Amino acid sequence: MAKAAWRRVTRHSLGAGHFVDARGWVVNPIPPQYAAGPFGHLHLASIAPGAVRGNHRHRRLNELIFVWGGRSAWRVEGADGGEEFELSAAELTVVEIPAGLGHAVRNIDEHVIYLLSYYDQPYDAAHPDVELCHLLGGSPP
Repeated sequence: MAKAAWRRVTRHSLGAGHFVDARGWVVNPIPPQYAAGPFGHLHLASIAPGAVRGNHRHRRLNELIFVWGGRSAWRVEGADGGEEFELSAAELTVVEIPAGLGHAVRNIDEHVIYLLSYYDQPYDAAHPDVELCHLLGGSPP
């Protein structure tokens, strides 16, 4: 894959984009700059304890990922060797993954966690725009 100008993953704290009360929380996980254009694709997935999702990159799709319900460990490609970080169960954060950037997330909690993913373009099942890369061991991609 040809390397374009390097872009990093961005983590958006949901700040004013979420509400918490005695019942729990409500979030608006798609930042306004994505919500204003044509709708892309949204999907929901579960991640079993110890399992990995991702281990891939998209050539043309930008992806927003919101994980909740437990702790997660992330690895993202980088020209400098990549980036690793963890998100706690309490963090309401959207991870923005630019096109061309390999990414993977592991459930490091003791129970199932969930991920909501948004692509900025419609999904084409005949041409899924997924290129496998190995960033985290564990579950197959």
